[in-house]
Amino acid sequence: MDSKKLRIVEETLRQIAEREGVAADEVRENIRAAIAAGMSSPSPFVQEYWKSIPHEDGEPTPEEVILHLAEEARRRMQTE
Repeated sequence: MDSKKLRIVEETLRQIAEREGVAADEVRENIRAAIAAGMSSPSPFVQEYWKSIPHEDGEPTPEEVILHLAEEARRRMQTE
C-alpha cells in the first residue's frame, strides 16, 4: 500500500475511534476479529469474499480491509 493511501486509512481509523470513543488500536482489534471470523466461517462464500480482499500476507490487515471497502464503495457509487 502506498504511503498516501496508508495515511488516508490511518486517518479513517482515527476518525472511527474518535466517533466511537475508543482507541484506534481497539478499532484495529475489532476489525482483526471480524477478519478472523470471516476467514474461519463455515460458509465457502464468506471465506472466498475475505480471501478476495487484496492483501500481502496470509490474511488481510485492518488497513487493507478499510482500503478495499472504500474502493469497493467508490466503484459502486460511480455505477449508480
